[in-house]
Amino acid sequence: MGWPKTSRPPSRLIALAAVATVAAVAALAYLPSLDGYFLADDFGFIRIFHDRPLKDFPRLFAADWSGGLWGHPLDEIRPVIALSYRLDAFLWGLRPVGYHVTSLVFHGLSAALVFLIAGRVTGRATLGLLAGLLFALSPTHVESVSWIAARVDVMSATFFLASFYSFLMFRDSGDVRLWALSFIAFGLALFSKELTVTLPFLLLAYDVVCRRPGRARELLVHVPAFASLGGYFFVRHLALESTAREQMLNADSLRAFLSRQSYHLGELLPPLRPLPDAVAWALVGLVLAVALGSAWARGGGRGRHIVFFGPVWHLTVLAPTVVATLPESHRYLLLPSAGLAVLAALVVASLPTRAALAAGAAFVLLLVPFGLQLGDYQADWVRAGQLSRDFARQAQEVAEEAPAGSTVVLDVPGTYGRAYLWAWALPFALEEPFSDSGLYRQHTVLERPEAYRCPFCWGSDRAEALRSALGGQGGVYLVYLDGDSRAARRAIAREDWQTTMQDLLSAAGVPSPEAFTRLLDDLQGGAGR
Repeated sequence: MGWPKTSRPPSRLIALAAVATVAAVAALAYLPSLDGYFLADDFGFIRIFHDRPLKDFPRLFAADWSGGLWGHPLDEIRPVIALSYRLDAFLWGLRPVGYHVTSLVFHGLSAALVFLIAGRVTGRATLGLLAGLLFALSPTHVESVSWIAARVDVMSATFFLASFYSFLMFRDSGDVRLWALSFIAFGLALFSKELTVTLPFLLLAYDVVCRRPGRARELLVHVPAFASLGGYFFVRHLALESTAREQMLNADSLRAFLSRQSYHLGELLPPLRPLPDAVAWALVGLVLAVALGSAWARGGGRGRHIVFFGPVWHLTVLAPTVVATLPESHRYLLLPSAGLAVLAALVVASLPTRAALAAGAAFVLLLVPFGLQLGDYQADWVRAGQLSRDFARQAQEVAEEAPAGSTVVLDVPGTYGRAYLWAWALPFALEEPFSDSGLYRQHTVLERPEAYRCPFCWGSDRAEALRSALGGQGGVYLVYLDGDSRAARRAIAREDWQTTMQDLLSAAGVPSPEAFTRLLDDLQGGAGR
């Protein structure tokens, strides 16, 4: 009893207009990605789930959702994402635009939720709008929104933020239905991506830091979420023999986590990137100190919200990256950027009028470099999507034109610029349901090892194809990325091919993946590409 509530939320009409604006901006910013084709992991996941019977999905709540398709198990339980692929296939078939629309919708929902959270804790729709736009246009989201397989990030972030906002409203209203909604959204987040295991801790921290309950029993509302989290970890331990990648947790990984925060700061706030780390942190510390001083001088509990949406939120939602395999990926920064956007709104709200106007103008100006970098980064993903479609077409034409028994070499890069292209995509990209060309059945096919479904398995898996390609009698056809970054194909004389292959024979009788990669680079004069 007597807890301070969050600030008075904006009126419903203003809120609806702002939500629509934020969601529209979030979607419009990524419209170019709608023209893209499938990339990298997209092929494998859609292959698994596009026509999977619905009765098979319950078992994914206690199993590796990949089924070992990439040659090794994944310690991931993600049935909600698997079901999203099945739903997209039902709605759109194999039209990539529909799968991209799903990502845009969830990104728009996340941006709208950031607006709602910021609007509720500041009580001002304009500041909620600012926070929503900062989140919507953050360049750290490009990979997560533009790449279909990265929907795990945008979907889990949406459920995470929906759970948090519902809990926020529950604490303000006492309506138990909102608590139930928060709990359901947490379950959806948890079975979308493992990163969301932090949510119960974040909700508890919100109560302790911002609400300051007068009695311990008022925290009992958190028990079901923590109990569910315990059950989730137990299932992971049984199904994957890894509760939370605890084998990767040690003093070195903790030190690396702390040292990465300067990198994360520069990615989240690009204007700070050129500055020395000490200077960047000093500026951030100064802004927070001024905002906290002003907030506590004016009262109302806003200072506690600044602490929560600042260091508490940032370190909590990033904690799982202590044991991440690619900890510097932008895909881990959706939730940190949400907290940062709300923090920006709180900073403005805490300052006196003139200082607030200056701070607000500075954050509005920040949208300019955000938008420019978003467009620049997205251009790589758009181009990669176009190349993916072109390479699929080139391979289809080779399958139709080449005599049976020919050797087809697919020199398709795994990446293009800052985007994935066909990494881990073959042979899936050229098999059912994406192609009926029969390329792998009718011809001897070799691919750039980085584009194979399991690059470190390439040598053993492709040994027979390598021997067949060396001793075959048919033509040799190369599909490759030319000097103008276009998908192309050409024929290679069998004698030249065999001579080149002979020079690369290892003691085992087949070229190693590294040697074969060098062969492809030399064929195109593109070593080091």
